[in-house]
Amino acid sequence: MYLETLVDHFNGSDDSNFSLRYILDDTWFSTDNPGPILFYTGNEGEIWNFYNNSGLVTSTLAKEFGALVVFGEHRYYGKSLPYGN
Repeated sequence: MYLETLVDHFNGSDDSNFSLRYILDDTWFSTDNPGPILFYTGNEGEIWNFYNNSGLVTSTLAKEFGALVVFGEHRYYGKSLPYGN
């Protein structure tokens, strides 16, 4: 999934934006008895590599707490490139 967001949140005169990629995993989340949201901040690389190697978060913790898991891709890595390649 993608979130359209500002490139620079501190410069009021620059309203340029880009698509920030993220993964939303609701495998263990239930709206009947909602648990916490576990947010994984992106490392310096493509988001799926980290998601696929983070079983502690995506399986163990999410299952134990009935959590919604959100992985945000670090800007300038993967497909979250504010200025292109």
